[in-house]
Amino acid sequence: MATSSFRLLTTRQLGELPPAENLCGTRFMARGLNVVFGPSGTYKSFYVLGQALRIAQSLPVVYVAAEGSSGLSNRVTAWSEYHQLPSDNLHFICEEVNLRDDLTVQRLIQSIKPLKPKLVVFDTLARCLVGGDENSAKDVGLAVHNCSRVQRHFNTAISIVHHSNKADRGERGSGAFRGAPHVMIEVSTSGDGMVRASCSKIKDSDPWEPDVLTFRSVGQSGLLVPVTEAFLVSLRLTPTEKSILGFVSLSIFESDGPQVQQLMNALNISERHVYRVLSGLKNRGLIDRGNKGFPVVLTDMGKEIILTFTDISLPVAQPVAEFEVD
Repeated sequence: MATSSFRLLTTRQLGELPPAENLCGTRFMARGLNVVFGPSGTYKSFYVLGQALRIAQSLPVVYVAAEGSSGLSNRVTAWSEYHQLPSDNLHFICEEVNLRDDLTVQRLIQSIKPLKPKLVVFDTLARCLVGGDENSAKDVGLAVHNCSRVQRHFNTAISIVHHSNKADRGERGSGAFRGAPHVMIEVSTSGDGMVRASCSKIKDSDPWEPDVLTFRSVGQSGLLVPVTEAFLVSLRLTPTEKSILGFVSLSIFESDGPQVQQLMNALNISERHVYRVLSGLKNRGLIDRGNKGFPVVLTDMGKEIILTFTDISLPVAQPVAEFEVD
């Protein structure tokens, strides 16, 4: 007599299932299907790689780089150097994994079984839909089914990198795809040079406000970093204001700060102009009066602003030519 292979749950057992939760503080849902999509050149692969590296600090991650390995090493190195964190727990497969083929997916499961990964990334859906059609509900359904096989086998999260449609108003391909993911994140850029990761869909929770990031060049590549209040303030500073803050930040003035006359002489600013600029900086909380009668020192916010001058590329409105930014 045949027996059922399906597990039956009582309502009590249903309530004991683990709740939906974010994976290691990222926007990815643990044990869920996560989709990141956007137009070409919006840094979506940088975004996903950054999330994967954060998760890999405590859990094993497998990244299927189906679009090739070019530039990946530089991207990982840039992230590790910037954060001063290792990347050893992140493992790559640099070839297509056909999500339409059951045997191929079974080979994937056997290959990564020793790692017991808690996140598996497929970058991109198009390259892992070998011989299939993104507009076909059947082909997309097979891919989603096989992602679920991997998810259930390892009790892991799945992340798929996907493209937007021609109008850049949603994900590309069959509308059936939108029903499956627990989370869909849309990555976009605009004329202000910022990168925004918006919640396009989330199950059983409220959508979050868009995460705003900026691209920072490091070594031969770069990474996405969160935009801070200091960064936003720095975008509105005039060249004269930046010059004054830079001068005040010199180590020789660390204890007491420079006198107004020193600012005027060093930066060739008139007395009338320098007082107006200093008043504006003080009203925004970037400078304050120093000790012993010296009038200008940096506040904590002012010190953060100085870091944006040296550490952040302001701003990147177009993709950097030296490497791909998809």
